[in-house]
Formats: sequence, structure tokens, C-alpha cells
Amino acid sequence: MPASVSQEEKEQKVEKLIQELGLGRVADSRVGTQLIRGISGGERKRTNIGMELIIDPPVLFLDEPTTGLDASTANSPRYSIYRLFDSLTLLVHGKQGTPVSPTTTRLTSSWTSSTETPALRLWPEQQRRITEGKKSSSSSSRSRTITYKTGFFTQFRWVLKRTFQNLLLNPQTSIAQIAVTLFLALIVGFIFFGVKNDPSGLQNSHEYISGYYRVSVYFLCKMLSDIIALRTIPAVVFSCVSYFMIGLKPTVAAFFTFMFSVTMVAYTATAMALAISADQTVVAIANIFMTIACVFMMIFAGLLVNLPSIASWLAWLKYFSIPRYGLAALQINEFTGEEFLDNQGVDWSTWGLWQNHVALGVMTFCFLTIAYLKLRFIRKFT
Repeated sequence: MPASVSQEEKEQKVEKLIQELGLGRVADSRVGTQLIRGISGGERKRTNIGMELIIDPPVLFLDEPTTGLDASTANSPRYSIYRLFDSLTLLVHGKQGTPVSPTTTRLTSSWTSSTETPALRLWPEQQRRITEGKKSSSSSSRSRTITYKTGFFTQFRWVLKRTFQNLLLNPQTSIAQIAVTLFLALIVGFIFFGVKNDPSGLQNSHEYISGYYRVSVYFLCKMLSDIIALRTIPAVVFSCVSYFMIGLKPTVAAFFTFMFSVTMVAYTATAMALAISADQTVVAIANIFMTIACVFMMIFAGLLVNLPSIASWLAWLKYFSIPRYGLAALQINEFTGEEFLDNQGVDWSTWGLWQNHVALGVMTFCFLTIAYLKLRFIRKFT
């Protein structure tokens, strides 16, 4: 609702709408998710209708709002339901017809067949004006833009608040993400527990180290909530567990560099997943593209193949590998050039370390831009 409406008026309107839709019993209940039962199907449909009515729309289209609620009345409503409507219009393929007797039809044909009829002489002019009216109407409808009742920052504040509330009220996904990350950190920590900085330890490390508001408001809020809850926290947990179990360089700077590198890789991978899946309506198709991208990046990450040994006409593909930048940053953070990095073709200077993070940041920005443009401009036809 517009900012000119007071908070008290908003609350009164919401309460009135809840009572009119018969949702008073579940006013303080959760709608529900795939993991939580929540309210019933009919109450969900009425909640969706209430979300549309709250802004006082001039016209409200309800496409089979009772479908799936009652098999016996879904397609054949009882008479008491029909009595609630003021008028009923039936459309057949966008046309309208009225019953006409055969006699009237013959009289009409006889009248229109005469070119001497005064009204008929005016028909071409009327037809031209109707055609021009249709053209102007269609052009104005194409140029019409969506208007918003509230400003950008008002939308941003409330959508961001709602997004974080959803995370707090439905923490199952976040808890599962952290639990999986903690489990993987323990596995990695046990595998590399107390690894030594000798040729054997280096070889093991090399072989096992292995996304009623503006679209912009929704996108920014989704990014902030996803980055904090589902990417940053798991990356911090993973780093805290695995770093000390493996026994990597025991300095504060090295530890936070490790954590920052892991977090940047998580951000970039998430942004890539969003860029790939933003315009996909079929999950299987998005999974195929993600699998192809991940396999490609793992090949050029420097784990399976020594990058300096790759042919020059293929070597440029390594710059599109997200794991390569993360692996190079972790190698520079842990080892020195004389021991390992020269053989791997890694620039172990100070800029050599931070250029990996800059590259990940640029890739994250590009992927997020692609995802936003897809959400903003690509229209899905159903």
C-alpha cells in the first residue's frame, strides 16, 4: 500500500480482509513449505486472493480458484454459488453471440445487399475509425509500464525483512546446509589430519584437494539473505573445522586468507548457478548445464592435469575455471615458490595471490548481472 496510508489503517484493512476471507482462525499460522504442513489448501488459495485484494485492484481475475478443493463441485458449482454473482458472461473463442430468428437474418441480408442504403454508405468510414482505434489501443497498451505504489527503498526494506524472517521461521534449509558443510569439513579434516610439509604430504595435498516489488528489490534481498545464511556461514564453519584439523600454516593472516578464498569460491559458484538457472523452467535442463560447467572447470582447475603441460591453444580455457582461482590462492597461502608453486605454474607473488580473488569477484559480478538481466527481461511463456 502507498506510504500515505498510516500503519493503523493498514492493520485495520488487513484485519478486515482476514475476517472477510474467513482466515481469522489461521491468522497467526504459517502458510507452510514442503517440509512444514502449514494451513490447508483452501486457506492458501484464500490467502493468495487476499494478497491481491489488499491493494484494491480495479479488476481481479480468478482462474479456477476452487480447482482441487472439491472434486464434486470444481467444474459444476451448485446453484447457491451462482446466485452470488451479479452477472454472468459466457465467451466462446473470444466471440459473443445472441439468438436470432431465421426471418430476421433474411431481412438483414436483404438490407445490407443494397448499396443505396444511406447507413451502408457510411460503413467504410466507420470501419476505418474502428481500425485506427484498435491500433492506437494496442500501441498504448504496449507502451504502458508498471507503476509502483511505494518507493524502491521501502520495498527493499520490507522484502529484505520478510526474506530473513522466512529464513528464521523455516531454518531447515540453513541447518541442513550447515550440517552438510560441517560433515564435509570433518571428512576433509580427517583425510588430511596433521599433513606434513614434505614431498609425501605435498603429493597427497595435490591429489586430494578438490549458486509485489521490483525485480531488483527481490534480487538484492535474495542475494543478501542467500550470501549470509547459505554461503558465508557454511564457508566459515568449513574453514574453522578443516583448517586446524589439517594443520595448515598456524598464522592468523594465513587462516583468514584461507577463509576468504573458500568464501569467494562459494560466492562465485552460487552466482554461476543463478546465471545458468534463472531462465530455466525445467530443473533437469539446469542440472545438465551445471554438470557440464562443473566438469569443464574441474578439468582446467589444475587438479587432474598439470596446467603448464596443456597445449597452448587450449590453455586459455583455464581462465574460466572457478576452482582454479581458489586452488591457486590456497597454494600460494600455504606453500613457497621453491617448494611447489613454480612447478605448478602459479605466480606466488603478493599480486599473484590477490589476483585470484579479484578474478573471482569479477566473475561473481558478471554472473549476477546475467542472472538479473534474465529475471528482468526474459519472459517465460506458459
